[in-house]
Amino acid sequence: MISFNYVTKTYGNGFPALRQVNFELGDGEMAFLTGHSGAGKSTLLKIILLMERCTSGQVIVNHMPLDKIKGRDVAYFRRTIGVILQDPYLLPNSTVHQNVALPLVFSGCRHQDIASRVRAALDKVGLLSKEKMPIETLSQGEQERVSIARAIVHKPKLLLADEPTGNLDPALSTEIMHLFEQFNQMGVTVLIATHDLGLIGHLRHRILTLHQGRMVSTGVRMMADEELVV
Repeated sequence: MISFNYVTKTYGNGFPALRQVNFELGDGEMAFLTGHSGAGKSTLLKIILLMERCTSGQVIVNHMPLDKIKGRDVAYFRRTIGVILQDPYLLPNSTVHQNVALPLVFSGCRHQDIASRVRAALDKVGLLSKEKMPIETLSQGEQERVSIARAIVHKPKLLLADEPTGNLDPALSTEIMHLFEQFNQMGVTVLIATHDLGLIGHLRHRILTLHQGRMVSTGVRMMADEELVV
């Protein structure tokens, strides 16, 4: 699903955000991306989303070399990916339904299909009963669930999350991570950038670690053993 081959990203000021990064994430796999602030986590996610282009190396997502995707094809490519950020960036003065429907509206989905797909996404995150409620009336944890429903409403093959639990308390954070695991069990590939090692340490998924732009650990798991082998 995702393959980075000797990927380097150097910004215009000469700062190397990523240095010779190599890793692979298979179809239907779930992994965590960790590292100190400034290690390159957000840059790596932006490259996958084609918000940034790598300076050298090759990135392949869903069997597609990203350097071959140009112009209007970028928008079509992004429709295969669901994205969740630390700040949900929800539409104020609108309902839960309107927020979740937004990606479908932008993609030109038929009105009758939008209604059914929004309800299905909200049901998956446990918010179907709040479909008509104003977004401002929801708790912080519920708003995070709305952002997840919005990310999966178009049935993406890949789900990316950048510090999705950064603003949540430990109980809500655990709840959100279990929700990601449920989507992964349905076949969605999931990559989550997080600094919360205490939260993910007991979850049985690979941990990819960046340090000063270099991938220092890919947390390869042996099939016959639940221990991580670095």
